[in-house]
Amino acid sequence: MGTATDDAVKDEGHDAAEQNSRREAREQQKTEDLSLIEVRVVGKRGGEHESRDNSDPRTKDHEVLVARRAVHHQGVRSDNGLGRRGGVVVGCGCGLLLVGPFGRTHRTSLPCETETVNRIVVLGSANMDLVVRQSRLPRPGETIFGSGFDTVPGGKGLNQAVAAARLGGAVDFLGAMGTDAYGTELRALLTTEGIRSTGVRESTEPTGTAHISVVDSGENSIVVVSGANATLTDLDDTQRAAIADAAFLVMQCELPVAVLVQAIAVAREAGVFTVLTPAPVMPLPERFLSSVDLVVPNQLEAAELSGESDPVRAAEVLSAENTWAIVTLGAEGSVIAYNGEVLGLAPARPVQAVDTTAAGDTFVGALVARLALKAGGSVPVTEEAMVEALRWATVASSISVTRVGATTSMPHLTEVADILA
Repeated sequence: MGTATDDAVKDEGHDAAEQNSRREAREQQKTEDLSLIEVRVVGKRGGEHESRDNSDPRTKDHEVLVARRAVHHQGVRSDNGLGRRGGVVVGCGCGLLLVGPFGRTHRTSLPCETETVNRIVVLGSANMDLVVRQSRLPRPGETIFGSGFDTVPGGKGLNQAVAAARLGGAVDFLGAMGTDAYGTELRALLTTEGIRSTGVRESTEPTGTAHISVVDSGENSIVVVSGANATLTDLDDTQRAAIADAAFLVMQCELPVAVLVQAIAVAREAGVFTVLTPAPVMPLPERFLSSVDLVVPNQLEAAELSGESDPVRAAEVLSAENTWAIVTLGAEGSVIAYNGEVLGLAPARPVQAVDTTAAGDTFVGALVARLALKAGGSVPVTEEAMVEALRWATVASSISVTRVGATTSMPHLTEVADILA
């Protein structure tokens, strides 16, 4: 016959087992919930089909199916056994950053893998944005009153670098700035964001500026004065070494084309995955686009580059010859294609937009940051990694349009992780 003590021990053991069982059930449910985040896929890839609206030009003559991917990881373990189970691995520039199952953030003391294999080099412009808010755009010859004015660090290159860093990337920025007050402020921002700036060249020209008009609906128009950005016509040894040592090279078209061509050549020789935002659209050398691994235009840019007004067809054209293409459609989401075949339509996350200035740059920075974590610097990037990165980019850009400004609107990693959790 057991004693009272024995019975107490049995009860305690039973209670502990029940607690463990409930904990495991909660974790399993969390994993299942995360796996239901959807990306609608367009194209003949097989799988379960959804009904579609045949009047929608984005889906006309294309099949629609659902791809389900889980973004939940069951934990990480390093060589020295550190790590936490049940967290989402989200990465950072100086150590693994884990978002725990209860929303807490933990940083390990491990060496950061991104320092050696996952670095992102952003080659691009750095501007000070001069932003005027107004009810509408003035007609030619008309003067109207604005409702607000701000100076905000920007430039497509700097924007994408900041977005990637905030979303967990280990980032180097390559560019040119003046020695004026704007240049000093932009350099300080790079330091604050943990972005390596040894590849920033000092110029006697003034730092670039962007003159941005934002109307009350959130839409904007922009005039860029390149300044120091236009002086970056070739790469120096420091910049070449940074590209060759990276896993990803990110570029835009706000720098002279000659330096982009040089950067592509260095990256291809080193096996670096290349990403181009073709904005503003400009004449490019023959086969330049086909030499890029991923091109991310908006709908207007895609139409101009491909000659196709239908974004689905434009994505097919731009993704020819083993290239990835993601055509962003604003509030309608984005189309993703590879090697001439459209793979999917990712719907946008519905929000009330107040300023769309940095939506595209936030999208690209978040996309590449997630690819750097998931792909581990491997080329080619897998479809699974690209779909998951697209999901993170969609959420990040949706957050940015609910805030005013360029870099000031960009979310941090935990904000995106919380929405996807």
